[in-house]
Amino acid sequence: MATGGTTINPRPITLRKIVGLCTAGGFLDGYSLLIMSAALLLLVPRFHMASGTEGVITAVPFLGMAIGALVAGPLVDKFGRRTVFLADVTIFFVLSILLGLSQNVPELGILRFIIGLAIGADMPTSSSMLAEFSPDRLRGALTSLLNTVWLFGFVIAGLVGYILYQTAGPAAWRWMFVSAAIPALIVLIMRRDVPETPRWLMAAGRSQEAHEAEQRIIGGDKTEPIAIATSRRGQYRTVFGREYRGKVAFFTAYWLVQSLGGAPLLTYTAVIFQRVIHFSGSDALLFNVGLSCLYVIFSLLVQFTVLERSGRKSLAAWTLGITVAGAAITAYVEHVTPLLVVVYTIAIVASQLTVIPYWPWSVEQLPTHARATGQSIGSAGGKVGAFLGTLLLPTLLAVAGWTTLFFSRRIFRGVFDCGHFWSRNQVLDLEQLGTKSTHT
Repeated sequence: MATGGTTINPRPITLRKIVGLCTAGGFLDGYSLLIMSAALLLLVPRFHMASGTEGVITAVPFLGMAIGALVAGPLVDKFGRRTVFLADVTIFFVLSILLGLSQNVPELGILRFIIGLAIGADMPTSSSMLAEFSPDRLRGALTSLLNTVWLFGFVIAGLVGYILYQTAGPAAWRWMFVSAAIPALIVLIMRRDVPETPRWLMAAGRSQEAHEAEQRIIGGDKTEPIAIATSRRGQYRTVFGREYRGKVAFFTAYWLVQSLGGAPLLTYTAVIFQRVIHFSGSDALLFNVGLSCLYVIFSLLVQFTVLERSGRKSLAAWTLGITVAGAAITAYVEHVTPLLVVVYTIAIVASQLTVIPYWPWSVEQLPTHARATGQSIGSAGGKVGAFLGTLLLPTLLAVAGWTTLFFSRRIFRGVFDCGHFWSRNQVLDLEQLGTKSTHT
């Protein structure tokens, strides 16, 4: 009996559209994160939040994301990508509306935790689909697009947050949360056209459905022919087996430590510039939008011109090195100066480029039947790091001031050192990888 949610829609679809709808989950994630940064400017005085409460409300979605990713990964590998692909964006849509109706801090916390579950579930789902639909020559660039579209969500959320902050009054935070439902509804409607991945169907022994799904992908964007052996090994047995556990451990640790230092700085950028550098609320939001635009521009440039040429390890080492240097300088600047703003900007832009190697790392090294499970472990690690960093930053900033960024510097240094233990990564053929796993 066919698994629910994998029914083949006869309408043709291009790889370009599939990529757009897979990366749309990253857009919603980024939008949700930065809209919270804008909403905090109003939520803190509205509910008289202490720094600890502010940290919990901001960080709790990351905990939900970690749990959502871990739960969804094995389900996505066992029952198919498409079912979760539709369910998670449905939950996001409903919860975005409910967030705007929140009456107190506990309600905000609970709803943001649940919306985190939905976002977390989408990460192993969308990244696995991207890897399995993408041609080998484009897989690195296309899978890392998740991060760029995530940053594009930052840009749009920043603009929306700024407009609502200026026009909607004290209740603007409600409209900020509800605004996320609009792109979610559009994505939900359009995702219904995306088929199950032919590679997953073939790995599940459903070759006829795989062939039908493959025929739906039309034009020059069509993926290469698939030829994957069916595997009977369990997902966790594969992921924690000798062949793959070291790889999963590395990209999980990489993502955890990067997020521990990077996520809180992204989330609290507007707040930091309001409280530390004394920008007005609107100026802080505009600066955040400008930073987000830089993230997108440099990410696209690096993904399509550097990633495949330099390799994953080299890109990680260079971007981490720039981030470490910038964070170190920032940590030792005692007074707010133009130099501080410039160096902070360079460091935080570089920190976002360190994310790019993670996405191809987390999917191209695992076989089809365990890809989402392994990726979910990496995503969960990253979100645990983001949860801890975001939870602690308001308190650390209140206690230690601007030198809190020295904490970030030490974190990035740890990731940089980890890179020395990783051999140069190469583009892998997913069909050969699946066959290798089957015979291991």
